[in-house]
Amino acid sequence: HLDVLADYAVELAAQNYTVRLVCQNLAVANHLSEFSNIAFFQTPRVTSVDGVLKKPALEYLNYSSILRNNGYHDVATLAPILRAWLHIVGTLGADVIVAHHAPTALLAAKLLKIPCIMTGTGFAVPPLTSPMSSITPWKAAREADLLLEDQMLLQVVNDTVAQLNFPKVRLRTAKELISHAAQWIVSTPEMDHYGGRDQPYVTRRYSTAKYLAADWPAGIGDRILVHMDAASPHLPGLLKQLHLYNAPTVVVVSGVSNDLVQQYQETNIKIQPEPVNLSRAVDKCKVFINDAEHDLVYELLSYGVPSIFLPSEPENKLLSYRLVKKKLGFTGSPLPGELDVPGLIRVNNEQDQVWHNAAGIALKYEDHENMLRLHSVIKSELVVQNWTEPVT
Repeated sequence: HLDVLADYAVELAAQNYTVRLVCQNLAVANHLSEFSNIAFFQTPRVTSVDGVLKKPALEYLNYSSILRNNGYHDVATLAPILRAWLHIVGTLGADVIVAHHAPTALLAAKLLKIPCIMTGTGFAVPPLTSPMSSITPWKAAREADLLLEDQMLLQVVNDTVAQLNFPKVRLRTAKELISHAAQWIVSTPEMDHYGGRDQPYVTRRYSTAKYLAADWPAGIGDRILVHMDAASPHLPGLLKQLHLYNAPTVVVVSGVSNDLVQQYQETNIKIQPEPVNLSRAVDKCKVFINDAEHDLVYELLSYGVPSIFLPSEPENKLLSYRLVKKKLGFTGSPLPGELDVPGLIRVNNEQDQVWHNAAGIALKYEDHENMLRLHSVIKSELVVQNWTEPVT
């Protein structure tokens, strides 16, 4: 997320905007050179009076249920967060707000009548529909259920806004939470979680070129490169099957425990927390297994390489679903207990049409200098607003 905001910061500063950053992880922001001359501040944290946040275990149906699972489930949780955002925005004197995964910043902008932009991958910038669109299109979601999610969210939002002395503001539909914001989707139509839309896409180059090349251990057969989250329910079974498969395998797991690394030492599997250089890996490897994380898949497709998807998070499941429907990737059973790694690798190696389609994506976006670039979007949608003074 901060890498994307760093791109915005550079472009905005180059066009004479004064930039301020409000983010969750100050340590990461402090290490990014793009923010070295930019003042940054801590985002409000989701907490409760006793310090123990009781989050509901709700089914993810649409954008409304995502918000309800992340602080929008009751007034007692949302009110202090929204109040803090109102104070931050007011104190910084923002003229424009660019929000990346910051829905409450957008709500504050709405209440204070400040122009704002909602940005991120397609998942973070949902379509303006009523009810809000389903994020599980592989299920038969009833419109009544989606509408109920919207209505329960609206009740909390409207009660919170009234409590904070905005009595004349009352939202009638969930999309009004974001409909006032410009939408800049950082992706391509083929990788839009909700499907391609007729609106601007900010295309950027994701690159792991700064990392070392993968160092594959000994083994028999084609090399395999895996990227998975440490908490993925697929990871234990995947490792066991990959060990039996005995092909040389590198597994990248951010935050992996030393015990897991040690468990597979001296085997055909090397587990490491550090990412690897994908541009060099694609020349030596034809089997890529991952949890359908957007930026990783984006870079692989830019090299014409499809993936075997084993997603567990709602965002990644939706992206995997879209790409498999477009024949730009492979996936197996969503149940960890039904994982068939040899079968998936066999399909990966035999389905020439998917590889052909992935190569087509790489060719389509090869000349990225002619793509819709970030500075073009900023100039067309911000500079033309006739602001004569630098803005935040």
